[in-house]
Amino acid sequence: MANGRLEFAERLVELWNSGELETWLDEVGPDFEFAPDPSFPDAGTYSGEVSGEKVLFTTDSHHAHGFTWGSRHLFDNAAIEHHGDFWRFHTHSMRWQVHGHWDQPDRVQGSICALDSHGHCSSEQLQHYTAHLKTAK
Repeated sequence: MANGRLEFAERLVELWNSGELETWLDEVGPDFEFAPDPSFPDAGTYSGEVSGEKVLFTTDSHHAHGFTWGSRHLFDNAAIEHHGDFWRFHTHSMRWQVHGHWDQPDRVQGSICALDSHGHCSSEQLQHYTAHLKTAK
């Protein structure tokens, strides 16, 4: 019996992580109640400012999307991960390194860095931002 419950739980985790929420809801049934961790980040559109230029991105339950800084498009998608006591995303390309972590369910603190030709972030290129939830999903 324990093996069957474990397999059921593993299937639910797989469905949740893959974003198949309709199938997940079908599996758990109508009597299931969900109480999310109060520290779980709010999904929606976040906006802030760095050096006089707007920072804008959206989130859902698994990813940060479409991160822009001024006219620069920094990344399309970054996974949101739970680390210890906080939720965060981190991504980098050949040109940019972007971090963000929720210090409140509706506020992200983070950094943006323009990388040099060797892929390093110099302190002169490091910018910090605070973004607030503007539109909830």
